[in-house]
Parts: sequence; structure tokens; C-alpha cells
Amino acid sequence: MDPNTSNWKGTALAFGLIGCITLIGYIIDYTSKINVFLIWDFKAYSYIAICFSLVALALLGTFLLNHHNIDTNVFGGLLVLVIAGISQMIFGVEPSVILCLAGLYLAGAIGLAIGFGNKRAMDAAEADEEL
Repeated sequence: MDPNTSNWKGTALAFGLIGCITLIGYIIDYTSKINVFLIWDFKAYSYIAICFSLVALALLGTFLLNHHNIDTNVFGGLLVLVIAGISQMIFGVEPSVILCLAGLYLAGAIGLAIGFGNKRAMDAAEADEEL
């Protein structure tokens, strides 16, 4: 891949943001279904903290996908894929969460492809410089 992959980075960023926004919407919908706000105890607070940390880490991983450092792209892609997997384990696969999971999985896969492709190209360029 060409090191100038801003179009693919923009695509990964868009999919990641779509996944994060739909994750926020799904968390609000899921929380209203189970009525977690009726009982304010440690379980409710821990649930809210877990949901906010999922969204925060998904946003962090999404923005790391658009970084100029190759290793940061790979880390961002892995972070988004892990958050998508954790979200899938917590909420399951329902029709209302599929858009969130699809956006996060696509963003992570595109980010990893960009990162590993650029890393291979940089390694090849460094090998050519040594000759």
C-alpha cells in the first residue's frame, strides 16, 4: 500500500465513528429496556462505567486509526477490534446492534490493513536504502 492512504484512513475513521455513535444509541436503548436507572446501587454504577469506557476506548481507537505513525494505526485497529468483540460478548448480536458491530469491525480491519501494508512498504523501502 502507498504510505499516503488518507482516503482509506478517512473511510476507517467514518466507519469507526458510525460504530461509536450507534454504540451510544444502543447503550441508551439497552439501558432503558432493562431499567438500570430505577435502582442506583453499585451494579448500576459499574454498568454505566463499563458502557462509558467501551465508548471512550472505541473513540480512542477510532482516532488512533487516523494517526501518521504506522504502529499507532495498528494499535488503533487492534483496539477497535477488541472493543467490538467485547461489545458483541456483552450485548450479543441483535438487529439493533449489528450496525455498531459492523462499523467497528470494518474500521478495525481497514486500520489493520493500512497499518500492516504501510509497515511492509516502509520495511521494503528501508531494505532498499541499505543497498
